[in-house]
Amino acid sequence: MNSIINLQSTPQLAQVAFKKASYTERDLIGLFHKSAHKGADETVFNSWVRDTEKRIYSLQSGLYGRSSVCSTVSLSIASMLNMYVNAITRFEQQFMMSCPCATNGAGPILNRLKKVSQSAQVALLYVEV
Repeated sequence: MNSIINLQSTPQLAQVAFKKASYTERDLIGLFHKSAHKGADETVFNSWVRDTEKRIYSLQSGLYGRSSVCSTVSLSIASMLNMYVNAITRFEQQFMMSCPCATNGAGPILNRLKKVSQSAQVALLYVEV
């Protein structure tokens, strides 16, 4: 039988799972688009990337070696991670197909987003729903 993580003993998981989402998928795509054009909102984008990378890292660290988390927490975490992956995927597809700037200047942003997406996908493997 899978063990259940005690949320009081793993505050980083509770923080990741229950921290109020400040962005919807649509908000994130808008942020990525603005950041890719002439550095607009680059500070906000950089803050989002740093915060997201820290949250994913703490999630992976907290889950490593554990068999499961309680279903409420795991569903919340999986939903958040899936939203990140979906937003990044949709942005990449839309941006590469429709934006004339896609060939120049957006490389660093796309590379950072790909790293976030890969980390989120790996973290999803740790979360047993």
